[in-house]
Amino acid sequence: MNRDRNWTVLFIGGASGMGKSSIAYELAHFYNVNVMEVDDICQAVKAMTTREILPAIHYWSTGINWMDIGVSGNVKWLIDVSKEMIPGLKAIVDNHIEADVPVIIEGDFVHPEFAVSFENPKVKSIYI
Repeated sequence: MNRDRNWTVLFIGGASGMGKSSIAYELAHFYNVNVMEVDDICQAVKAMTTREILPAIHYWSTGINWMDIGVSGNVKWLIDVSKEMIPGLKAIVDNHIEADVPVIIEGDFVHPEFAVSFENPKVKSIYI
């Protein structure tokens, strides 16, 4: 691998259990950069908001069992949460680009269309 990093923000997204975190931490070690887990950001957002503001992020607080909504319901929920996370993630990306501080942002809640929406070549994405 080439150590010449051509990005400031690298998104690593994909389904649960695919190895995103393992890859993110290996790349972070290789490039000597930090990893930001979107799950952690989601938990912080959940603690600071209400179900009325961000219903998908607060969905499981209603007592619904994930097994009752099936695979398609869970996939819909993941997509809905990733859409609710877009404004916060955009602010984080903008801050890292402005400060020129590299970061890897990884997790299930990285919406693919959002990750590739940046016209800035300093933002790259990988989906696993």
